Amino acid sequence: MVAVGRTGRFSTSSVSTPTTEVHLQLADGTVAQLFDKPPVMDRDDRLRPDSAYPVPVTLVCAIEPSEVASHAVPAALLVTLAHGVSDQSGVSTFWVREQDVVRADD
Repeated sequence: MVAVGRTGRFSTSSVSTPTTEVHLQLADGTVAQLFDKPPVMDRDDRLRPDSAYPVPVTLVCAIEPSEVASHAVPAALLVTLAHGVSDQSGVSTFWVREQDVVRADD
């Protein structure tokens, strides 16, 4: 499965390791800010310094079983992002809108 996010910017503050910032819309209306290397965030090589931002991206994730009913938000899914993608505090599991999760074609 993949969750849909949007990149906010490309940062080259560290010359050896450029990063991208991705905004993941959460089910409660807030936004998670995720930071990682461009190849981790987008396997289609669209995240480059010369790209026109924001760029829509898909983040590989797994849907988690949950006994909590949709985080009190209708049509929400609990997902864990793959490849070590997380927010600044290390959180990689989020409640997202069901409409933002699609089946990946491998």
